[in-house]
Parts: sequence; C-alpha cells; structure tokens
Amino acid sequence: MDNKRLQLIFFIIFSFVNVGLYLLAVDQEKRGKILSPTYWNTPDGQRYWGAAINLAERGEFTVRTAGPTIRYRHIEKERPNPDLPLSEAARLPRKSRTVSEEPLARAGPLPALLFSIPIKIVGFDRAPAFIVSFQCTLLFALSLLVRSLAVPFRCNGNILQGLLIFNPNLIGLAHHAQSELIFVFLFTVILWFCSRLLTASKPATHMEIILFGLCIGLLPLARPLGLYLIVAIPILLLISLWIQSGSFRVRYLNFQKLIFISLIAGLVMLPWSVRNYAVFGEFTLTQSEGIMMQWHYTSMKLYLGEGDSRNNLADVISPEDSEKLNECNSVRGPKCSQLAAVEYFKAIVDRSPGDLIYALSSSWAKLFFSGGATQIANYIGVDRPDAHNFLYGKTNWYHSSLKLMKEFLRNYQLFSVIFLFCMAFAAIARTLGVIGLAAVQGRHLWSITVFYLFLITIFLLMYLFSGIGRFRAPLEPILMLYAAIGTSFLFHGRAPRRRTS
Repeated sequence: MDNKRLQLIFFIIFSFVNVGLYLLAVDQEKRGKILSPTYWNTPDGQRYWGAAINLAERGEFTVRTAGPTIRYRHIEKERPNPDLPLSEAARLPRKSRTVSEEPLARAGPLPALLFSIPIKIVGFDRAPAFIVSFQCTLLFALSLLVRSLAVPFRCNGNILQGLLIFNPNLIGLAHHAQSELIFVFLFTVILWFCSRLLTASKPATHMEIILFGLCIGLLPLARPLGLYLIVAIPILLLISLWIQSGSFRVRYLNFQKLIFISLIAGLVMLPWSVRNYAVFGEFTLTQSEGIMMQWHYTSMKLYLGEGDSRNNLADVISPEDSEKLNECNSVRGPKCSQLAAVEYFKAIVDRSPGDLIYALSSSWAKLFFSGGATQIANYIGVDRPDAHNFLYGKTNWYHSSLKLMKEFLRNYQLFSVIFLFCMAFAAIARTLGVIGLAAVQGRHLWSITVFYLFLITIFLLMYLFSGIGRFRAPLEPILMLYAAIGTSFLFHGRAPRRRTS
C-alpha cells in the first residue's frame, strides 16, 4: 500500500478514536465548578494545568498548596471564598484575591507554559479541547519520527507506528494536561538523533544540530528527571560506539558541533535555573529530590507490607546528623531536600537484598504490564475498583492477580473489558519485544540495542519503587521498536541484520 494512503488511513482511525474518547469524557464538579477530566483526572495536575492558570492569569509560575497562604505584594485582602477555583479567583480584582500557593518547584515550566496558551486565548473551560488536540498531534508526529528507528533493524515501520499511535497508555495520556506526552516527544527527537549518529552515512545538518540542542535543553524543563538523562546519554553513546567499532569517535559530529549543542542546551535551561536561584537560593532545575526519595522509601515499605503512612525524616536520619535535621526543620530549602534524599536513600539500601528484589520486581512488573486502563476508565466515567494496593504486602503474585480479576469480572464488567484490552496490549507487546530482542544479530545492531537497554535501565533506576503505568511513556518508543522487530521476525522469519550494501 502506498505510504501516503496508509498515513491517511492511520490519521483517520487515530482521529476517530481520539474524538470518540473525548466525546465520551465525563466532567465532574470540583469545588463548585464543573471540570473536564483533562483537568480533574490528571495526577499532580496543579503542577501542570494549575500552574498554567496562574501563568495565564497572573504571569506567575506558582501552584496551589494546602499549606499556609503566601502573600504577594499585590494582595491586600483575603479572598472572600477560599474554596473558589483558581480560574475564578484570578478574575476577581487584584485587591480582593489571595490564594494558598507556592512557587513551582517540583516540575519543569514547559507543560505549564504550553497549557497556558490555550487557557489564555480561549479560556479555562474551553482549553481542554485544544490541549488534547495538541497532545494528540504530538503523539502522531512522534510516531512518524520513530519510524526512522526501525530502519537500521530492517523491520516494518508501519507496525512500529501503529503500535505507538494506538497504544492505550499513550492515548490516555494525550487526553490529560500533564507532562508525559511533551516529555515523550522531546525524548523521541533525542532518540532519533542518537540513532542517526550511530547509523548515518552523512553528516548532520545545521538544522538537525540546532533541533538536537533545543530538545536536550527542553527535556529537563518538561520533567526534571530529564536532567539525569542528558548527562548519561553522551556516556551511553560512547559505549555504543566502542561496541560498534572499537573506537570512541563519533562519526560526523566534531568537537565544535558538540560545543554548539551544549551551548544551545545550556541557554535553553539557563532562564529557569536563574529563576530557581532567585526564588530558592540555588542554581538548579528542580527542588524535588527529597520528596521523590521519600516517595520511593514509602512505596518500598508498602510493597513489603510495613504500613502506608508517610515517613518522617526523623525516622530515618542517623543520630549523628540530628543537628542537620534541626537545621533542615528550621530552614527549608535545597539543602534540606538534599539531606532528605541522602537519608532516605541510605534507609533504602540498608534493607536486605531479598526485600529490595521483591519490592523492585513488584514495582517494575506494574510499570511494564499496566496498560493505562484506570486513567481511561476514569476519563469516560466507568466505575472501577480501587486496586492501587495490588502486590502490596509480599503477597503471592498469582493469587493476587487471580483475586483481582475475579473482583473485576464480578463487580466491574465494563471496566474489565477496558482492563483486559489494555493489559493484553501490554502483555503481547512485551512478549513480542523479548522475541525482537532475541532476534537482533550483528555487532552494529547490538551496539544500538545496548544503547537502548542502558536507557531503559536508567529509567528503572530513577523510578525505583514507583510502578505507575504512565511513567512507562518515555520507554514506549523503545519497547514498541522491539515489539515491531519481533512481529517482523515472526511473520518473515528473518533476523534483523545490518545491510551489507
């Protein structure tokens, strides 16, 4: 079939699926206002659409908080109704509004900046249609871009594209105002460029170099964990090049181009770092290290059946650091976040190997095999069970899964259909991916594969005990690539090899 005709078919089906899903979306009343599920069903939404409201209405990167009210210079009176949504409060006269909020610290500014544009232009209530359309466009665009990743492996790019644009996990994320789709798009552009460096037969153009630098700089501004990736990617590229040719020399990318890429990326990240220095007193891109490590520690204890309460820093800090704890409690800031991250990490690594293996395997099983059914079900108003505690407490995996499925089929039949479809998609894709990985032959292709496997390992180390399906989103282009390789191998019986001519 002609590629243009196939792309038209893909686009029509993709549009039909997403328009249908959007029309089925169920609004909910939150704090006296009807909200689209693009907002209310978004995990950590205040960091994204909440910050976007403040940015559109007041030009401030701030988020709503349950803590004490932070007064700004332009605020003179208490807001009459403290439960009034931010979008309504922002329309009140400046002298009569105040909100409980704090500077944006645990997220990058890019999602809020992009979401603030439709909120500013068409208003808060109408913006979801534009946000969903924008993110669906990103998803379709990255599916076109990722086709190039299939070329070195000589597998069918159409299969790879289809696995991405009809991936339930990615489709569900496209309908919510959060950071994942933006991050995945930028990460896919970086993957495309890295694949080009490892396989290309001609130098990168100036436009490609500029695009690469921009995406590297924007990645940590979409999600802060992108900072660790852009530090690791050059090292992984050198390892892959050594496997490929026994040399650390990057073809068609000289030292001047590397400096130029680094300069572009640094200039992109600089304004946010300067803002954080002015607000928090430290030249950094994120302030969430301590909170995230606490989350990992708490999740680990849940998997081990040791309670579900949030753990106080005083419970894990060593006695010799008690003075640091007192200083941290009295003066909040980056140093406190770093202290918390170190102490929680120490508490994690002090656990027995058996405990760590069980907790990590349970978390990563959820990460790789959850299909995104819960978010889609919430979005269209399908009643679902509360299954967030699945595999908590060192339970038997088989019996826990069987018990959960019996509950689904007995009390939540419609959700069961969605769940089984999403779960089947993930399970089949993982199986095909293993087949594809085993089918790869040749030093050249294995050098690329090692690069991708190291990237997956870095994500797993960053996620630790946070086995949430939406966190798998950045891995989907790589996972679907090997699923496509596995599919091509099963249908054609030919192992992917490098072209010899």
